[in-house]
Amino acid sequence: MVTVRAVAVAAGTALLVAAALPGFLRLLAEGGLARRNYRERLVPVSAGFLPAFAAGFASIAHAAAENPLGFATAALTFGALGIGLLDDVAGTRHETGLKGHFAALLRGKLTTGALKAILLPALALGVASSLKRPAPWVIVDAALMSLSANAVNLLDVRPGRGIKGALLLLTAAALGSLSRPAADLWLAFAVSVAAYAPWDLRSRAMLGDSGANAFGLVAGWFCVLALSPVARLVLLTLLSLVQVRAERDSLSRWIESSRLLSALDRWGRR
Repeated sequence: MVTVRAVAVAAGTALLVAAALPGFLRLLAEGGLARRNYRERLVPVSAGFLPAFAAGFASIAHAAAENPLGFATAALTFGALGIGLLDDVAGTRHETGLKGHFAALLRGKLTTGALKAILLPALALGVASSLKRPAPWVIVDAALMSLSANAVNLLDVRPGRGIKGALLLLTAAALGSLSRPAADLWLAFAVSVAAYAPWDLRSRAMLGDSGANAFGLVAGWFCVLALSPVARLVLLTLLSLVQVRAERDSLSRWIESSRLLSALDRWGRR
């Protein structure tokens, strides 16, 4: 169950996203923050910044009302937004995948992708340690959060795919045992994703690294809060397999080769 205050905050968050998103997309396009999608259509990138920022602001509102998880959730959100925005603005596509970015680093070239691969886990580790769990579980939880962020980012190459990845992780958390403070925060992020989703599905916007990292990292955080140790290990294994697959081959090719995954991928897309 969530509190009445949480419902009010979530409603305000959804209304803010719905009202501000058209103007924000126009601002991104006019500022040159647009990228050609798989159909060679120019689409505003970093569009996920707005809904994630709104949900992060909702976390601060909850923290001000003495939600014990509010500030940690806000720190994850705004930290991931900043790290991802750097990649959106200054990143190049010359190196791809963790292997490519760390190979460049070994050659003495620091890429925004390598910086992101260092800073996001550090952020996740810092917040995971606040739960005061045994050290091995702090590492597991930080890895789960980091790989959740990377998984959503990897999926953000087709309309709606990254959003569906974030929603799957949020659903996994909801199926677990969320405390009331966690559920209050979860609701703000869930409605923020839902308010943004139609624009992404219609190829009118892309999450970008900022939005994908923020929603993925925080969705992973909710899984850390809600799931049992065994469930967290299972999810970590699945996310690791996605990462390994992405390093070896195209995730799009893998998804399109499966009738079920392909149907889920196309669902809702216009």
